[in-house]
Amino acid sequence: MKNKGIIKAILVTVLLTLVLTWLIPSSSVGAEGATLGKLLPKGFFDVLSDLQIIPQVFSSEIFFILLVGAFYGVINKSGDYKAVVDKIVELFKKESWVFVIITVAFYGFTTALTGIYVPMFIFLPLSLSILAELKYNKVQSLLATIGATTVGLIAQLSSATIKLVTNSTTNTYLWIKFGLFIVLLGITILYILKSKKEVKKESKKDAKETESSLMFVPTKRVAEKERNSKGILLLVFLSLIFVFLIISLNYWQDVTGFSNILTDIKSVKINKFAIWASILGSKTETFGRWSLYSVYSILIFSTLFFSLFSRLKFKEMLEAAYEGAKKVFKIALIISLISLVLVFMLDSKFMVTAIEYITRSGNVVLVSLTSFIGSVFMVDQVYAANYMLQLFAILLPSGNVELFGLIVQVSYGFVMLIAPTSLLMIIGLVYADVEYKNWFKYIWRYLSIVFGLVITTLFLATNLTNHNLIWMLPLWLIGVAAFTLVTIYYRVIFEKALKPAGLFIVKISKKLAGLFVNLYNKIFKKDKKNIKKKTK
Repeated sequence: MKNKGIIKAILVTVLLTLVLTWLIPSSSVGAEGATLGKLLPKGFFDVLSDLQIIPQVFSSEIFFILLVGAFYGVINKSGDYKAVVDKIVELFKKESWVFVIITVAFYGFTTALTGIYVPMFIFLPLSLSILAELKYNKVQSLLATIGATTVGLIAQLSSATIKLVTNSTTNTYLWIKFGLFIVLLGITILYILKSKKEVKKESKKDAKETESSLMFVPTKRVAEKERNSKGILLLVFLSLIFVFLIISLNYWQDVTGFSNILTDIKSVKINKFAIWASILGSKTETFGRWSLYSVYSILIFSTLFFSLFSRLKFKEMLEAAYEGAKKVFKIALIISLISLVLVFMLDSKFMVTAIEYITRSGNVVLVSLTSFIGSVFMVDQVYAANYMLQLFAILLPSGNVELFGLIVQVSYGFVMLIAPTSLLMIIGLVYADVEYKNWFKYIWRYLSIVFGLVITTLFLATNLTNHNLIWMLPLWLIGVAAFTLVTIYYRVIFEKALKPAGLFIVKISKKLAGLFVNLYNKIFKKDKKNIKKKTK
């Protein structure tokens, strides 16, 4: 196990938070602002008492992770997991950089457009297995998946969580966020490709060790009933899961249609007994308003139906699901420690005092600094918005709340790339068995570039008003300049990437042309033969 560094980093953060409860007094927030209170230090028995709160804070995430593990245990036993990995690897074996671009775009765009990030763990094991087969090491693979998701979080185009706090009806900084997102996405791809070229060629033994350190290593079918696993069934299921995640978790402005459908389903009765209302229960959520616990249903039904269609016996399914959940239990156990940081901070209320003291002048620089520091204690974007952003809005009533929302969004996303309280990062590091120090060692240059772009974004946003769109020009100029500099710096990989791209397009074009020619010959040659027969 190489996760000792992660556990140490989390425990140090927990200890630091505990110490702060002894140093910074609490404050309460009222109509007139913040009122300084007394110290609320956490004692020994307070900590023991808080341990029982852990399941309440992260229960949704813990059960979600276990269900993902159960799902992967079943699909791996069926043999479809290996079949999908092998087919995708065969397709991109000669142009592996294309798959990197697709992966980064998939994770980045999904989060940037919908705000979905923790549920992206459903696709993480598959992506990491494919990237491992394509000879990318674990930190490169994590940046292409977890890193790209976090990039989407930094430059999320329209955050429903933040909008609910700011009560904003417009998206003033849309183009700024879009520009930031495109530049970050490009830099992420180039950084991975450049590091791939810099790393010496791994031996077959090293490649096998990289793959075997993942929790789910693709294996051949192990079941009583034989079946030729082609992977198509799994691809269909994963596609359906993705569609359901988008429909259900994305915050739609108008959910009247979904709500009416749910009402109609629940109104179905058999002899005056509301059968579907009783089966679904009173806690059923409407599409567009789902929370993480509703995603359980997608994973449970996917696991059951997949095992049925893949001809696994019920006993085999249960055994595979148990083994899969057992593998990821370590992840659930480690992330549960993070909740202590949040519990200590909320109970002692020292963050209110810190925010009021540092930001009382309303200076945007100080607000940004506070947001970067405070994000370490916010284990989820929901807390960053509903706690930290809410405090900014209350304590600085004359400030630009929408600007504060952007500050909280980009600072929280940036901090989640490296903070020990980053839920998604910890999940990725523990799953891939990567040491925390190795992750930092790999991305510190990348972090410096991202930080510079985030600061530039905040500078531009501070000087932007609804009618002063001339500030868009500097953004694009800076974005183009940054991208150009990065391209020059990575000129070797860039030049080498263009040639394979052209060859790949030519290869695909030839295959398509061949298919059309074969189809033409089959259709028209048959017609000619039939005409000759009739003539004779």
